[in-house]
Amino acid sequence: MDIYFYQQNKRINLAGYAISKGMRLKYSEGLIKDAMPIAGEDENGVFSALGLHCPLPTEREIVEGKPIWMSKE
Repeated sequence: MDIYFYQQNKRINLAGYAISKGMRLKYSEGLIKDAMPIAGEDENGVFSALGLHCPLPTEREIVEGKPIWMSKE
């Protein structure tokens, strides 16, 4: 499983968000909570498990230092 980002810092933002929710995002393992994978079959599952909408790769931008794709809709 890999979540597509143009830049590494966007992946880091998502991983940091996962940590703030008590989870970890691990490359090739997916989203981990309490040492068990809870999402990772696809991107939509990871974003959904984090309570976020799954944006298109071209929409995963950072504006004024804030990831706009992390805003809940």
